[in-house]
Amino acid sequence: MLKIASSLPDDFYNNDAEWVKIYRSHPTKKIARSSAGVSLDVTYFSQGDNYRDAHRTCFSSSCAMLLNYL
Repeated sequence: MLKIASSLPDDFYNNDAEWVKIYRSHPTKKIARSSAGVSLDVTYFSQGDNYRDAHRTCFSSSCAMLLNYL
């Protein structure tokens, strides 16, 4: 077993664990829709601000925007 996995509490893998309930629950926040698609109030992070390989780091920027939104 991985070192990090062995440090988790025994009930971490239980289907009744709080994080599992949250992960499997349906979103309670209503999403405003526009005619062009889905509109979310997400802060924009430009990949051009990345200090290394800015021309190819859109995934990192997208993940940062996602985590900031959550």
